[in-house]
Amino acid sequence: RLALVQMRTGELQAAVKTATTAVKTKHNSTALHAESLYRLAEAQWRARHLDAALETAQKAIDAYQELGDTSGTGRAYWVLSGVFFRSDRAEESRRASQTALELCKQAGDSYGIGNALLQLANTDVDIAEQIQHYQQAKSAFETVGYVDRQNAVIANLANTYSYLGLYAHVRRLRRESI
Repeated sequence: RLALVQMRTGELQAAVKTATTAVKTKHNSTALHAESLYRLAEAQWRARHLDAALETAQKAIDAYQELGDTSGTGRAYWVLSGVFFRSDRAEESRRASQTALELCKQAGDSYGIGNALLQLANTDVDIAEQIQHYQQAKSAFETVGYVDRQNAVIANLANTYSYLGLYAHVRRLRRESI
């Protein structure tokens, strides 16, 4: 959990170090080990250690699948999609995002659904579809009360409207974010 806090505060290298320690720690719980792998993969992705993140995300997927944890598997696929996206592998990113979305929907995991939709929007070529995915992601994050993730979506929506020259929408979204 410390790694998550470190990621949210921009301390990405510290998050990688913390999560690496968590993965190396002997756990009595397979679920805790799977979560540690997931957090390490996310920290590696955000710190742009993409080769390591790819390997760790796959280990997290395998660990969650072994546990039968659909939500965890979906969230690990979300990280995998982010790694693919940052590696300029848009089609693989899209497939991983869609898998994450399906799994998180099965599990009723609104936070996972929101993240999957947000990542899926990154690969949308149709702007209307992208806006729809952003709006759905915002709704999913509202359901579980994640204001920071809602603001990430709002910022992306504002950027999209800006590209379209719809500046009144941009100003409204900026005000909402503040």
